[in-house]
Amino acid sequence: AHAQLLFHTDGFGSSPEAIAAQPPGLETPSFGITPEMNTGLFLMAPAAAALAAAWCAALDADGAFSNWKNDQQALNQLLRRGLVTPPGHARKLMAAYGGSLQLGLLPNHLFPSGHLFFIQRALHRLGATPVAVHLTFQNCDQSGKRHRMREGGLWLVDDVASHFLPAGGLLSYEPDLPPELTSRFGESKLPPRNLRLSDQLVQDHFALVNHQLAQLRSALRLALLLNRTLVLPRFVCGLETVTNFAHRGIRCLGSNGCRMALPYYCPADHVLRMHYWRGVMPQLPALQIGYREWSLLENFHSRDPEALAAHYSPDSTLRVRVRASTARPCDHCGEKGYVGGGERRRGTPLASVGGDALTPASLAATARSVELGPGEAVDEARLRRGPGAPTAAA
Repeated sequence: AHAQLLFHTDGFGSSPEAIAAQPPGLETPSFGITPEMNTGLFLMAPAAAALAAAWCAALDADGAFSNWKNDQQALNQLLRRGLVTPPGHARKLMAAYGGSLQLGLLPNHLFPSGHLFFIQRALHRLGATPVAVHLTFQNCDQSGKRHRMREGGLWLVDDVASHFLPAGGLLSYEPDLPPELTSRFGESKLPPRNLRLSDQLVQDHFALVNHQLAQLRSALRLALLLNRTLVLPRFVCGLETVTNFAHRGIRCLGSNGCRMALPYYCPADHVLRMHYWRGVMPQLPALQIGYREWSLLENFHSRDPEALAAHYSPDSTLRVRVRASTARPCDHCGEKGYVGGGERRRGTPLASVGGDALTPASLAATARSVELGPGEAVDEARLRRGPGAPTAAA
C-alpha cells in the first residue's frame, strides 16, 4: 500500500527507526500522531479529494472558528475519525478518515518543527540536514519567525550591504553567564506538576534572564551613543518559554523523542518581543533600535566570504574591556549550537584570509583594545577611533 496523505507533525523527535532508515522513510506513528498533524506542510493524492471537500465544508460552517478553533483542528478531527494505528514499529501507514485513506507521517528529523530545530537543536546532535523547517513553536509572529531564520542561517534574502554592513558599524559584546546562575537547572530539578510563579526554579530563571537583560540594556545605550547596530547576544534560558499553556519547565517532557536539556540556548523571541523591536506593532518604540542576529558573521561568511574578510578583520575591530570584569561563558549549556549555529552547516571552517577562524571571539582576541578601570568614564572620540588608531590602555 502507498500513502495517499503525507503530513508533517508537531512531533518532538524522530524514532530510531526513522533516523536509521536508508533511504529515508516515514516516521513511526507513535512519534507523531499524538501531537496535531500540521496543515503547514502536507501532501494529498487525488484519492483524498473527498477529505478536502469535507474540510472546506467544515470551515464554511457557522462557528468553525469560534473559541480559538482553527483550520488545523478541523482537519485533524476529520483525519482521526476511525483512525487505525498499526502496532509496533514495522508498519508506518495508518488508516485515516474512516479507514478510507492511507496516512503517513513525514520523518521529524528531516521535516522538523521549530521546537525540534531551534530549541532542542536535535539536527545538530544527529548531524542531519533538513528538507524543510516548519517555523512552529515560536513567538512574535512574522518578526519572530524571520529572526529565528536569521539566527539559524536560513534567511537568505537579506541584502548584503544593508544587513551585514550597516551604516555606523556594529557593536557586539560577550555576555556574562556566571555558573551560580546557569547551574540551577536540569530535568531532575523540575517539579512533578506545572510550574507556579512562586516556585524557586521560576525565580532562578528570572534571575538568569534579568542578568542578561541588564547587560543588554548597557549595550543598547552604547550602541545608541555610538550610532552602531547592536549584534544581539546568544541568550541562555533556564526554563522553556511557552506563552500559551502551563508546563513543568520543558514543553515536550514525556513525549516520544524529546531530548530537551536545561539550561538551553534560547531564540531571541524567548526573551525579547521581536515584533516590538522590529517596530511593526501599533505601539512604536520611541527610538528605532538597529539590531542583528547573534550569528551575523557566520551568516555573512555563508553569503559572501570575500566581503566578510574585506570589511571585518582584527585591524578594523576595537575591543573595549573593563579591568577586573571578565565575561564568564555558560559551562552548563550542553551542545554548542544547532544546524546553522555554532558549527558550520556545510562542514567547512569559517576562516579569514590568513586561515584563522574568523568569529566574534577570534576578532576580539586579536583586535586593538581599550582597557578601562571599573567605573571609569570614556569619551566618545576614544571609542570612535577608526582602524589603524594606536592601541590605548588605561
